[in-house]
Amino acid sequence: MTTEPGVVNNIAQAYEQTLVVRSQMGDEPAFQELLKLYGPRLLLFTQRMMQTSPEQVADVAQEIWIALYRALPGLLDVSKFRPWAFRIASREAFGKLRAEQNWNRLIDPDADSAAVSDDSYDESIADGIDLPRLIDKLSLASRTVIALHYMEGLTHSEIATALGLSVGTVKSRLAYGLTQLRKTEFSR
Repeated sequence: MTTEPGVVNNIAQAYEQTLVVRSQMGDEPAFQELLKLYGPRLLLFTQRMMQTSPEQVADVAQEIWIALYRALPGLLDVSKFRPWAFRIASREAFGKLRAEQNWNRLIDPDADSAAVSDDSYDESIADGIDLPRLIDKLSLASRTVIALHYMEGLTHSEIATALGLSVGTVKSRLAYGLTQLRKTEFSR
């Protein structure tokens, strides 16, 4: 008997939500399991955002998990754990970058000016782009939304929640970043 993909996804979501609730109640093994599930993903996300030494990324990743642990009891909708966790990860990484005064160098002010209407946005624009190889060439703003959407599988709405942006801004940054990646890809 085979299990349908939607059923497997629902089981995984239910398991994750159970771990979150148990962690909120102080269950250390449940929190350790969340760490096991999301630790590698949050570490990779942090590496992509920070582009610094592995030791520094590891320190920030540890700070992320401390912040998650402390804030977890306040998470009201456990189904939103994933975007919530990436929001905390992005805040910690951005805070570290600001403290190092690398912030202005990484943010691209042109990214938000590339307006995209809902009907002109095309998901297939990423087809044929080697994202893992080229993503480091983007500004932090574009790199963040592209990593969350294409590499972590978050929806536009989840990214907007995670980063405190509007869905339109998320789409705009995705389009701008992908346009920059295409230029980079074809200029080689």
